[in-house]
Amino acid sequence: MVKYLIFVHSMRTDTDLILGGLIQHQREKVLKIAQRISPGVTLEDIRNPQDLPKLYADPDFNFEDGILSGLLTAQMALRQSGDGGKGV
Repeated sequence: MVKYLIFVHSMRTDTDLILGGLIQHQREKVLKIAQRISPGVTLEDIRNPQDLPKLYADPDFNFEDGILSGLLTAQMALRQSGDGGKGV
């Protein structure tokens, strides 16, 4: 049983690291697109794109931002699954 728990913990850690890398890459991609549309936009600005009409209306930005949202949701779900949110 202990070997299984160590394996599961290791697998979750690896998955979290992989997702973290994907999320960082996607954040950079979303920011790059946002800055192409509205120069000077920051990471904080893209958290509330509804405040920036050009971003909010851009389909490329919305597509990539949606992918980022999905990755963040997957990361949260995996962190919560099976451990009651304790981060096993």
